Amino acid sequence: MLKRIVGIYIDFLARNGKEPENNTDENTLLLIRNKNDLEDNLRYIESLLKERNVEFRDLIAKGNNYVYYKFNGQDRFAPSRFVGYRKNSIQKHSKAINKDGRETDKKLNEILKDKYEANKNLKGRLEQFLKNYGKTIKKGSHKFWKTDIRLYTTLEQQDDDFYNEVKLFNENRSNPPDLSNYGKIKKEVSHKTTTCDRFVRDEQVVADALWLAEGTCQGCGIGPKELFKRASDRTPYLEVHHIIPLSDGGQDVLSNVCALCPTCHRLLHHGMEKDKKDILKNIAKSRNEQLKKFSKQNIKNSK
Repeated sequence: MLKRIVGIYIDFLARNGKEPENNTDENTLLLIRNKNDLEDNLRYIESLLKERNVEFRDLIAKGNNYVYYKFNGQDRFAPSRFVGYRKNSIQKHSKAINKDGRETDKKLNEILKDKYEANKNLKGRLEQFLKNYGKTIKKGSHKFWKTDIRLYTTLEQQDDDFYNEVKLFNENRSNPPDLSNYGKIKKEVSHKTTTCDRFVRDEQVVADALWLAEGTCQGCGIGPKELFKRASDRTPYLEVHHIIPLSDGGQDVLSNVCALCPTCHRLLHHGMEKDKKDILKNIAKSRNEQLKKFSKQNIKNSK
């Protein structure tokens, strides 16, 4: 009875914004406070999935509501009643006396600033996810938080996943990029990701820059024949560079980026000023040529 009373009291504190910093009872769970707490739980889940933990696979299959995220580009689903509690573990969860899915759902709505909802597409992907671990989906309705959380084992896997998104933009492209602000470069505050110490990048901006470059470096002019090819799709390898760095307030927009070979890209970051000026002149010339080329195409198409 005493343990139950402690659990009810902690729930009361959490609902009224007075949640204690540390848990004083090993049989009670504290609600997560922010997205970082949530991501800590998701990383713990990845360790369980890697170990193919049977107890946790059963827990996932019994869920009703799930946080959707990606790990190394793969679909993941985390039961809300588990990830909604801070620093949760299989052992703590099994012993806890105050588990309440209504409270965790409410907290997740607050932290993710979005309400969970039914999603036929995600339900189908959940079925496949569970099937991969030898489980079947529980009967009944299911709701999801479709988050933008992306977790990775290495930065290389993050880059590969990012490029796959860029590639999809260009494969499904029906119109050329909007060049109305292509000659205007401005500064603004840029934002870092919460999952690692890197700036958030817009896949559409990268896709547009690579599409405009047509496989040619805007810094030195070497083309598809001279550039090495990506192993994944055998396209000419170019990197998208911010003319005004994001760390200096540069915008992640088409007008502030260009496509460069790895050598020119490294030169602009680490080379001598004289060499940098030559590359920047070539970039300006290339951008002017692109503007003229696509302006003529637009005039021709409008006739």
